[in-house]
Amino acid sequence: MKFIVLFLSISLISPIFEEILFREFLLDHYRNKEKKINGGVIFLSLLFSLWHTHTFNLHNIDDYILFINVFLIGVFLSFIRLRYGLILAILAHVFYNLLIFLNEFQIINLFILDYIQNIYMFWISYIFILFLLLKNTLLIKND
Repeated sequence: MKFIVLFLSISLISPIFEEILFREFLLDHYRNKEKKINGGVIFLSLLFSLWHTHTFNLHNIDDYILFINVFLIGVFLSFIRLRYGLILAILAHVFYNLLIFLNEFQIINLFILDYIQNIYMFWISYIFILFLLLKNTLLIKND
């Protein structure tokens, strides 16, 4: 029973709540009131990262990686929300959380993570993904 509650809260309830909060209410505020979509995407992605890394430890490299990872996911989900709508952003978030949940509980193995041996390659990948996401996000025109 505890497993089912944890599964539902991580894989379904949290993504729906977070997408409605961050991408529906807050991002729409920037789009409709402030007319600053690009700044809103960056700002809300930073807030989204802080939301997920509330126990951040300055001495732990994994916390930095988590912060950057969640920031990029926030940018990506914002891009999906702005281009394709809230439902697809929710589905993408649910799918991502589902994969993380299944990997954490060793139901599936995201073996690609085992092959990232070189930390420099890891950071280059993140920078490349960030560049692509920002390039596409910055092409979104203000209303």
